[in-house]
Amino acid sequence: TMSGIIETTTLDRVVGACTGVHEMLDLCKVGRFDAYFQVLEVQTRGRKDWRPHYMNARPRPRRYCALHFASQQGNRKAVEKFVDEGADPLVLTRSVGRKE
Repeated sequence: TMSGIIETTTLDRVVGACTGVHEMLDLCKVGRFDAYFQVLEVQTRGRKDWRPHYMNARPRPRRYCALHFASQQGNRKAVEKFVDEGADPLVLTRSVGRKE
């Protein structure tokens, strides 16, 4: 994953290296919400109606979606931006050991 290099890499390089939801969630995991939203713009080709699909995504084996990371880190600005952009504030985390 990209987690190890994200914190020290320039924004342009991080955005260019993201190819999917897992990499986007790696950005959130380390608090790079600025990069996440730029990648979101690229991945959705500017279509706002596609954004919730990315923001609410929790691909296996992940337990959290992007909004969960912002909330867990206490980043109010990012939480507000996620909700303003269409993230579902009621999306649940994936419980360990629970079949879905």
